[in-house]
Amino acid sequence: MSKTIYGILLAFFLSIFFPPVIAYPQNKVKNVVMLFSLNSSLPSYQNIVEGFKSTIRENPNEFTNLIIEYLDSGRSDDEEYVRHIIDIYNNKYRDTKIDLLVIWGPGLTSQLIKYGLNALKTAPVLDIDLDMPGRITLKIFFLKTDWK
Repeated sequence: MSKTIYGILLAFFLSIFFPPVIAYPQNKVKNVVMLFSLNSSLPSYQNIVEGFKSTIRENPNEFTNLIIEYLDSGRSDDEEYVRHIIDIYNNKYRDTKIDLLVIWGPGLTSQLIKYGLNALKTAPVLDIDLDMPGRITLKIFFLKTDWK
């Protein structure tokens, strides 16, 4: 019987000194996906990524998940290669809410539209297209169409 009393007293004191902690919701994590048209070995891409990371670090109250993908479209002239990579991206990000899609590289947006990247339909897009040597075209758009 004394064990029962000690158990009750212990439970009482533990509940007084260690009350339940109220859990507050964590700040929302934003997902930013950067798609590059070529491979990761280009020094310019590394500089761009570092620039984005330093900007993200400036605001410690916002949490950002920076996801970087390289399409490496110059690897093959075969359209099936690009179609296959975009299918992989569609499967990979099927259940991920993308808050911003950054597209960087020559002709990448037209390939993504042609082969049906699903994130173009749901996320705001920052398109930095290097369509001609020495000329950069910047487009910001939100595409709301269905591809057939």
